[in-house]
Amino acid sequence: MEDVAKEIINELGEVSRRWGFQKSPGLIWGFLYFEGQATQEKIAKELNLSSSQVSQALNLLLNIGLISVSKKEKRKNVYKAELSLKKIKRKILENSLHFGIEPMINLLNAKQREAKSKDTGSKIKNLKNFYSKLALLYRAVLKVFPI
Repeated sequence: MEDVAKEIINELGEVSRRWGFQKSPGLIWGFLYFEGQATQEKIAKELNLSSSQVSQALNLLLNIGLISVSKKEKRKNVYKAELSLKKIKRKILENSLHFGIEPMINLLNAKQREAKSKDTGSKIKNLKNFYSKLALLYRAVLKVFPI
């Protein structure tokens, strides 16, 4: 790999850090972008990262849609950088809905019954209404803008 690509990959690691993540997700995304595709083992070896670091970063990148599994080789996933902004946006919206908004609605439903004061119950109800409307918005966007 050319030195200029390595410099860009390193800077992507720094960008990742500035966004509040560890450096490894940025390094891995950049590596996959320039390399095309790679297994977890190849990524760890080429970037001199531990298997644990790579595994955690790959899970994060998969969850936010910045990488995908392109194929399997000898029962091992082969990863590639995702470049479709539509796919990335959709994955972020889906994950926000399924792992953030919907669980919060469920929690608020349960906690509203536990509230002892009218004021707390009212605030929980208002928050639940807000999250319910947000869920409707996310579902509408996902329905209207398929990949």
